[in-house]
Amino acid sequence: MGNVLSNAASDTRLSLGEIVGIWERVLRLSRIHHDDDFFSLGGDSLQALELFQEIERRTGKQFPVTAIYEASTPQRLGALLDGCAAVPFSPFVLLKPGVGEPLFIVHGLGGNVIELTKLGQAIDAPNPVYAIQAKGVDGSAEPFDRVAEMVAYYLAHLRDFQPHGPYHLAGYSFGGVLAMEMARHLLAAGETVALLAFFDSFAHPQTFSKAARHIIRLNSTITAFRTKPVSKAFTFALARLTRSADVLPEPYFPEEFSDPVSRKVLVAALTARINYWPVSYPGPVEFFRPRASMFEIAPERIWGRLLGDLTLHAVPGDHHSILREHAPQLASAVSTVLRRARLS
Repeated sequence: MGNVLSNAASDTRLSLGEIVGIWERVLRLSRIHHDDDFFSLGGDSLQALELFQEIERRTGKQFPVTAIYEASTPQRLGALLDGCAAVPFSPFVLLKPGVGEPLFIVHGLGGNVIELTKLGQAIDAPNPVYAIQAKGVDGSAEPFDRVAEMVAYYLAHLRDFQPHGPYHLAGYSFGGVLAMEMARHLLAAGETVALLAFFDSFAHPQTFSKAARHIIRLNSTITAFRTKPVSKAFTFALARLTRSADVLPEPYFPEEFSDPVSRKVLVAALTARINYWPVSYPGPVEFFRPRASMFEIAPERIWGRLLGDLTLHAVPGDHHSILREHAPQLASAVSTVLRRARLS
């Protein structure tokens, strides 16, 4: 999936047993087998980052976090460490095999799709499920900082992968905007979009009322105080308070975005979001909204004038937990809608 970045000067090698030991420490599990799958063991994006940071400390070899897809078992990681062969980047990551037209789920602001793995694997429908990851998440290329560039890039790959519809598209958070733009272009080209789904996705920040922006700013600050050390939380809050109320700040992002590659992708996506203004979409949209959404605004108040038809689905959790502990419930709701779209 991603290009492997390696330090050619390093010849440090790890035995399979040493690799298994690293996995057991990172995943906080015992008796991991050499062919156990990282995601089946409950691994997430933070643990994948920790895993490759430990690999770099031990071997001097650097890998993007996206390498976990091609090295999802200790044995495959060992082979990757021995070979360090570059694998061509693809925006498509298979989350679940299946038959029929795939469901494509577009990444959020961070560009990484590891967080979509649990959701994709839990979808109980015949369709294969793919995640669409951002260009640049593997460190091999510059990320796009315009929505139009992202959409053109994804559509070019999509049309090569699936030349004609019906298409099934979804997007998480910022990915909903990207999925909508993809769907809009496909409709304009005479194709059929059988499903367009948003997972707690909202339009451009400037379409929010000033009061709504204040509410989201407050929620973002509260989250920082709950998750950051006090000194860092105060710095974070001060930065928010000194910005104009007319600019919606990005939410607090945890350690996943501490490395330079992830930060670059995130900044590019934030730039793309701020410079984008949504165009109306004539087709139906299935909106999956967590009961504790970080956007405490009714989706129809934001999207109502932009979409032809909006159907709301309430799911448990919040903006982040719908992809974590509440992923099975979201997957169940998505499966119902996806099966219905297959029959229409």
